[in-house]
Amino acid sequence: MTIPIEIALIPPGALATTFTEGRMFQMALAGILSDTSQVFYRGFYNQSWKQHSTAWLLDNGAWESETLGPRDLLDIARKYGATEIMAPDVINDPQATWEKTTEFLQTYKDSTYPIWLNSRIAAIAHGNTIGQAMEFVGMASGLKQIKTIAIGRAFSRKVGNPTARLELALQIKKRHGNRFQIHLLGFSDEWPTELQHCATYPGLIRSLDTIAPFSYAYHGYPIEAAGRVSVPRPDNYFKLGLTDFPTMLVAENIQVLDKWARTPIER
Repeated sequence: MTIPIEIALIPPGALATTFTEGRMFQMALAGILSDTSQVFYRGFYNQSWKQHSTAWLLDNGAWESETLGPRDLLDIARKYGATEIMAPDVINDPQATWEKTTEFLQTYKDSTYPIWLNSRIAAIAHGNTIGQAMEFVGMASGLKQIKTIAIGRAFSRKVGNPTARLELALQIKKRHGNRFQIHLLGFSDEWPTELQHCATYPGLIRSLDTIAPFSYAYHGYPIEAAGRVSVPRPDNYFKLGLTDFPTMLVAENIQVLDKWARTPIER
């Protein structure tokens, strides 16, 4: 039985309504939601997201610049109704990430947040090796508040192995069973068939977030070009509008990505 990997899109605010209808997940970036100039983005997540998706994930902002502090992150989660929060992390530093994660959980515990915030908490695994990342996951297993392990593209790059996220996920599953759900942070340009390889293990990966369908379309490429072309995120991405994108190509790219997430690779 195939259990689909859900794609959590990260659209600009002006495109969110058009492309998130009927999807299981979305992802929003805390740093962008905290920017008062992001009128469409903030407006969509403040008023409309529940009409389109079942859940949305709140990224902590580390990839954009610096991780938001615990209270700022929790305040955004409360204001916009996040269903899952990526706990603060420091890219490629498991010890600093652990310290920030536990600080975040302590802030949550010591405040009034549990009264009105019912978000899942995801811890982000880092390490120089798969073994080191597994040590982080082992520590996270002792904290019942952590329900999800997120694995970023930065981890595969740090390890120097494009398949590292899949290998880590398999070890998590083997050692911890169903203790965690697993989320992949970002689409892999280095290993474009990652989703299909992950799909060969039903239920291993819950979800993956990405801007890829939008960024590839913006530059005029179908997402099948992944691995052959370099596609940076468009400048001022979150302020772009519908007329800035070839919307048919965006839709086709999303359709292809969804197909990959449901189609095990042929061995």
